[in-house]
Amino acid sequence: IFPLPFSELTDKEKNDYILDVSRQHPEFYVPFLLISSKVEDIEPHLSEIQGIKEHFLLTKTHDIKDFAPIYDLMQQKGLTLTSHPKDHHKVERISQIAENFPNLQIILAHAGRGAILTATGICEEIAPGLKKYPNVSFDTSTIRDHEGLKKFVNMVGADRVLFGSDSPFHVAGDDFYSKELLTVLKMRLSSEEQEKILYVKF
Repeated sequence: IFPLPFSELTDKEKNDYILDVSRQHPEFYVPFLLISSKVEDIEPHLSEIQGIKEHFLLTKTHDIKDFAPIYDLMQQKGLTLTSHPKDHHKVERISQIAENFPNLQIILAHAGRGAILTATGICEEIAPGLKKYPNVSFDTSTIRDHEGLKKFVNMVGADRVLFGSDSPFHVAGDDFYSKELLTVLKMRLSSEEQEKILYVKF
């Protein structure tokens, strides 16, 4: 669970909300905070979180130097970065982070897919560009093309693909969680591969 990047609340208010919910229900939530360029915004919560989310739909900077101290801190503490770069920066940004911080675990949101509910670009661009980085993984959220997703899994390995639902975002009236899960099940992977995608231990 992580904060949304919208501007109605301050980053501190967003992060505090996630921390509060996670403290109340630690059996349900794995807390990630919204990224900050200031280490002091993150340091007080290191013992409570498992990672940090960066979301560039609403932020302008893509220079990894702006966040290098945070990436370095995360690498030292064994935290995970979930990244949602802008469309034309996906492979470039993730490659730069993975190369400069090789011990930082990175999850590319939506496996870097193009159009929502499709597998556009993940086999043609994302897998060839990022599979060489062992510290980069990919989540399945909002990919409903099970054939394209299966091809992608075969390219990068099931141990680097994680189930995601993108809850609470969904089309009105769409049973999004069930459909996201069904996409994984329809790939008809081996039980071992399926378990790697659907279960993650923190």
